[in-house]
Amino acid sequence: MPLWTGRLDRVATSRLAWAVTVAAHLAFYSVFAVVLVVLPAWLWSGNAAFAWSVTATSVVVLLLFIHAHDAMHYPGLSPVERFGFFRWLDHQHYIRHVDTGANTNFLLPLGDLLLGTLRRELKHEELCRWPSYEEP
Repeated sequence: MPLWTGRLDRVATSRLAWAVTVAAHLAFYSVFAVVLVVLPAWLWSGNAAFAWSVTATSVVVLLLFIHAHDAMHYPGLSPVERFGFFRWLDHQHYIRHVDTGANTNFLLPLGDLLLGTLRRELKHEELCRWPSYEEP
């Protein structure tokens, strides 16, 4: 079952709305990064340099994840869209919106491969119902 039945390609239609969405994603995922990565790194090592390097790495990974995800939902705003790997990731992410039990980790599908949740194509019935992001 898809997450929504309207247009799947856009939520916001202006650059300002897109920027607010990116900021909201960064704030949301930062909470998880602090609790699950940065804080344990500090508690485990007690080393400020190590904790700061883990923090910087977490920020870079979060920004890459958010940029790739938002480029899928706001086409035309990112130069990364021209690369073949991005088109493949975009296709995997589209499948995720149609089948919410598949392709959970679209940026690094190794976890989906190991857990048996990787889907490479939609079924014929799914394609008939949701032929593209733009179609309801």
